[in-house]
Amino acid sequence: MYDIDNLARRINIEFYSATERNKELLGGQEQLTAEQQRQLGNVFAELREVWKPRLELLVKEFGNRVQASPHIVPSERDVTFTFRSSKAHVELRFSALPDREFRRLILAYLLQITPAVIHYKPYDQLEFPLNAIDRQEVAKWMDDRVTDFVRTYLSMGG
Repeated sequence: MYDIDNLARRINIEFYSATERNKELLGGQEQLTAEQQRQLGNVFAELREVWKPRLELLVKEFGNRVQASPHIVPSERDVTFTFRSSKAHVELRFSALPDREFRRLILAYLLQITPAVIHYKPYDQLEFPLNAIDRQEVAKWMDDRVTDFVRTYLSMGG
């Protein structure tokens, strides 16, 4: 028979398993070294020149229909935009973070529309070696993602 205690045990097992997997993925290294933080800070500073004007333009063009929430920690950069729409709740997120081995930078785009009233591309990412970021490619990728988002948003009827 299905009971609440059994469900509670199953949930606890999942939490424990996830914690153990995360420890394994981090290889015991839960924080970046000072050198890694410095290197990552330099990469983020370089990329800021690429993404800041694009994100500011997105906010400007949407005017009072958008709210931005930046999240900055030493190991990642993240900004989430919440768009007001009469049709759905819309969140657009851009993130930048290193991979587990600290060799590559991952740029991620995540779009969530609830309810999903249309078909859309919810996720994309771009990766570079940490020591060889192609600013032109980052700019092109961001321009394409922002344009995709605007097209998607407008196809919902705003």
